[in-house]
Amino acid sequence: MGERDLNEWIIKLVDLLPAQYKTVLTLYHLDGMNYSEIGVVTEMPEGTVKNYLFRARNLLKEKVKQYLGKEAEL
Repeated sequence: MGERDLNEWIIKLVDLLPAQYKTVLTLYHLDGMNYSEIGVVTEMPEGTVKNYLFRARNLLKEKVKQYLGKEAEL
């Protein structure tokens, strides 16, 4: 899998996340915003932003594990 394919695959997995997790993850990692900036944009408390980011990363990690497990079966 090339770098371009990997990036497209990750974007597809991020798209599968619930909207609130996808938003926080995107703002943090792609837009480079910090917790307080994301809080202002999303009108969420900073603690909620941190929690959603933690959950989004865990869900994404699980999706990667599931996908890689399916690949190993082929």
